[in-house]
Amino acid sequence: MTHAVETHDLTRRFGRLEAVKGTATVLGADTRRLGPREFQRIGYVSENQRLPDWMTADELFDYCRPW
Repeated sequence: MTHAVETHDLTRRFGRLEAVKGTATVLGADTRRLGPREFQRIGYVSENQRLPDWMTADELFDYCRPW
């Protein structure tokens, strides 16, 4: 593994038109077979960056922290 995310022959699908074929790996793991072990190592940044107004920063960190 040389990159965190690797893809091979990816495209996209629109309705019945198949335009996505190929494979992807994240941190060396096949994205079609990700499990709890892999999810513990993968971060996520939502496109919606609005944070709950009712949470303190510490509460938000506790909520987002892996188990």
